[in-house]
Amino acid sequence: CNVNVAIARTRGKYRDDPEIREVEALFLDLIEQAEHYVYIETQYFASRKITAAIARRLCHPDPPEIVIVMPETADGWLEQVAMDTARAKFVTKLRSYDKHGRFRIFHPYTAEGTAIYVHAKVMIVDDVVLRVGSANVNNRSMGFDSECDCLIDARSAGGKELERTINNVRTSLLAEHLGQSEEAVGEALENGSMLEIIERFRGD
Repeated sequence: CNVNVAIARTRGKYRDDPEIREVEALFLDLIEQAEHYVYIETQYFASRKITAAIARRLCHPDPPEIVIVMPETADGWLEQVAMDTARAKFVTKLRSYDKHGRFRIFHPYTAEGTAIYVHAKVMIVDDVVLRVGSANVNNRSMGFDSECDCLIDARSAGGKELERTINNVRTSLLAEHLGQSEEAVGEALENGSMLEIIERFRGD
């Protein structure tokens, strides 16, 4: 179907060019709007504002499931010191807010046990929003680096047909990570929560 595509940008202030923080605003808005789940693939998880937004949602009486898929460790010693340290700090904070068991970070591996380095930047919310772009969940992508994310929203155009397409993307990604068929994961998702399905099918 033909759909509208929204674009969110990040640009640091440079000379006469003003700062643009659309990417950060979009992350915050989508996390706040989520009713059932947020699925994210990202290279890094090191943004204080995004962590705070997730913490606020986890404090709700019935928070959405929030699943983040990312590498077990950053690539390169400097990134490991900066990004892994920040991630550990933020994850510890979020666990203290996660009274309902709705937040998880998963690190993908091959069937042979080799760590997979995630470089994707994907976000799916409630099967109504699909976002793909260049921005990671870190401070550089929120306000310093030049970034561009594209988003489609079934609520503004596309309706149920687009919701099915977005659901198919999420099902395909989960099936790939879990080593299962899309049919098996899709059927399971119809009758259970995303976290339940991941826990059922995942390896060690």
